Amino acid sequence: MLKEKNVPLRSTIYLDSPGGNLLAGMELGRVIRDYELRADVGQVRPDTDLGQAVGPGVCFSACTLAYLGGTFRFLMTGSRYGVHRFYFGSPTPDASDLAQMASAAIIQYLRDMDVDTRLFTASTRAGEHEIFELSRSELIELNVVNNGVTRPRWTIESNRAGMYVRGERDTTFGINKFMLICDAKKIVLYIIFDPQNREKEVLNFTADYLYINGANTRIDQARIERKVVNGWINAFYMLSRQQVEAIARAETVGVAMLPTPSSPIFLGFDAMPVGRDGNEKIQGFVAACR
Repeated sequence: MLKEKNVPLRSTIYLDSPGGNLLAGMELGRVIRDYELRADVGQVRPDTDLGQAVGPGVCFSACTLAYLGGTFRFLMTGSRYGVHRFYFGSPTPDASDLAQMASAAIIQYLRDMDVDTRLFTASTRAGEHEIFELSRSELIELNVVNNGVTRPRWTIESNRAGMYVRGERDTTFGINKFMLICDAKKIVLYIIFDPQNREKEVLNFTADYLYINGANTRIDQARIERKVVNGWINAFYMLSRQQVEAIARAETVGVAMLPTPSSPIFLGFDAMPVGRDGNEKIQGFVAACR
């Protein structure tokens, strides 16, 4: 259907459903993910001025699983998202075995969609004919709603040049990568981001800032190179030991580029979460580089 209708990749799909078949919900979610659609809960309604408008909707039961297929997931104001314990429409002698298989399938699906499996636990808080609605803060904590930013993944990797630690996430504004490279026992910061088709402008920006926990430090004087690769900005900086140690303990990191130091706008990213996993990997990497 999506191919037949020529639906562009990364379009937004609005879901408004009280539920349905559990397996069909997961199957639809995988189709949504394959097409890189963005998901929101809303109801498309006629509008005399605009032709159509989107208002709040509901997403309950199996709909909540389909919704998770969205790479970027939003929940408009007034919309509702609710789960419940799954059940079989008619009694079956092997219900216990089927329930275990269904539970395993749901948990694996949540992992595939990068959603906290505590969502499954939450679903058991409501009976088969009840709905448990999670708060917006709970949905964000479980990564059900990500508001256009995926959770960063921190990894230690290697290539011919040596080892490096990398934090990477996808956003509605493009990819963000924050990497530390070991070069002759010194740490080089390597960042990549999507400049939103403004790469020529960015190459002429004069002010670069390193962000650690929301505080910024100017680092354009430490820049080794800045270039465009496949439409993305790539930049390298030689960091001081103090900056490296601050990054190793940071809660959030980023690099922003500005036309001038006083400019109110910037391109880049200023608050990529590091988390315990990232801290451990960065600290281990830095210790190995010395």
